[in-house]
Amino acid sequence: MAIDAIWLLTCKFIDGNKDQEQSYTVSQELIYLVAQHSDDSRVLSLYWLLGLNKAVLHADTMLHFLDRFLDMGRINLSMKLLGTIANTDFDLTFERIQMACIKILRARFDTQEEYTIRSNMLTQILEMGIRPNVAMFNTILLNAGEGGDFANAWRMYCLAKESALVPDSITYSVLLKGAILGGEFSNIEMVIREIQTAGEVLQDLRLVDNVLNAIFLVSPRDKFGAMLDFYKQHCDLRPLQELSLCGDETKAPLSAKCSGVWPTSYILTRMILAYVKQPRPFLSLVHSYDLYHQCVKDNHPLIAPLAQHDIVANSFILAFGRKSNTLQHCTTVVKHMLEFSSPSFTTVESVPYVAPTVQTWSVLVAAYLRNGQKRAAEKVLHMMHERGIQPDKVTWNTLVSGYAGLQDVDAAVTTVKRMEALGFEVDRYTSKGLAKLRTQEYLSKALKTIVEEPCVAKGNLEGLVPPLDSNEQYEANMTLEWGSTSLKRKQEVENYLEAKRSEQLDMGMEEPSDNLTATA
Repeated sequence: MAIDAIWLLTCKFIDGNKDQEQSYTVSQELIYLVAQHSDDSRVLSLYWLLGLNKAVLHADTMLHFLDRFLDMGRINLSMKLLGTIANTDFDLTFERIQMACIKILRARFDTQEEYTIRSNMLTQILEMGIRPNVAMFNTILLNAGEGGDFANAWRMYCLAKESALVPDSITYSVLLKGAILGGEFSNIEMVIREIQTAGEVLQDLRLVDNVLNAIFLVSPRDKFGAMLDFYKQHCDLRPLQELSLCGDETKAPLSAKCSGVWPTSYILTRMILAYVKQPRPFLSLVHSYDLYHQCVKDNHPLIAPLAQHDIVANSFILAFGRKSNTLQHCTTVVKHMLEFSSPSFTTVESVPYVAPTVQTWSVLVAAYLRNGQKRAAEKVLHMMHERGIQPDKVTWNTLVSGYAGLQDVDAAVTTVKRMEALGFEVDRYTSKGLAKLRTQEYLSKALKTIVEEPCVAKGNLEGLVPPLDSNEQYEANMTLEWGSTSLKRKQEVENYLEAKRSEQLDMGMEEPSDNLTATA
């Protein structure tokens, strides 16, 4: 407990200078080390004493306090301290200053006026003389986009370009996100055009992925075709060709000259999803999946890693489940996932491929119910249970929606009872599923049964406290047998803190950053 003693002696030393009329300098290294090793309440008390006794702190020391206050979520105090630092000759373009501003501007406020509050803080920061770098500028754009103010985000972007601030790939990603959140396709298209003229930023494949997502959202008809036009400007076509997504399969080795950079797993996944989401001829879809399966089986260096996640497999199940003549291939996909995830299967870089997840089984349930195969859907639940996978809320709502779509009132109501018995509450998705029952009589019957049936009591709410294991018992005994010396020191610290709190209340003072003197 040495830090307790050091903290206490430091506070008493600072407090011993309270009768001085002029400010005085303290050891910056001492204050830094004590603050670094103290908890939040003691950092706050130390800071209060320094301000109360007119201590002079270097801006670097103040920055350490600023970081701690930001971690505590004390935004108002952080703004006061930032203003104090800004009044020194300290370099306001310093990265720690910019990062502190970013933390302030991204602070969460439990109010609908969050964007307004953040905008007011931005005004105060700019009035302090702090000029944003690209990272802080991106934060400003992000706040505007999330606040539903894309028009302001676009104005700020144009102003930044006029001020010779060079946007980076994150700038365009943030701007694109704001346009998407705004929901105006014209704004999304405008940002896409701006990105296409930006040149080097599109070397960042994360931005390429974001643009592909935006193109999918705004394209009215052939979404995959529009995405493909953009894709082939920046990424090599061969992975898509090997899946027969854009022409005949290529036999060219991956070591051959690349006409673009290799796509990331995210980009490949997005392209496959867009391809299978559009209606395709039966044989074309099956052929593409067979090629995907073979690539995974052969540990293709670009395509096989997609099997580490369930997204691509789930999208094929969803596509095969649209019609009865391709329904059989849904179980084929699940079978392959089980094979690939077995310990005996050798994978790329020894990273295991994913087994069917609860999302996979839920998609399979939806496929069977969409084609009227209720018994098969229930069998999927049994298979999940055998593998130790518990249905989640999506699974149950899928069942409710499927049974309601088939006009099977009894099965829909029974499913709602089953999900409630397992602790899942009826939500808007459950109600939306029940709304598929065509007649008001059926719907009323379903809702009435759910409301009137009492919930089964889940047991007594009281119980004995479970015993501790041997290690926990030892820790508990050590706590009870706290050393008398440490206990006295701990009590002394607490008494000192309490006395200072009382003194602070008597003087009617809060966090007095205004009394601190800063030096650059």
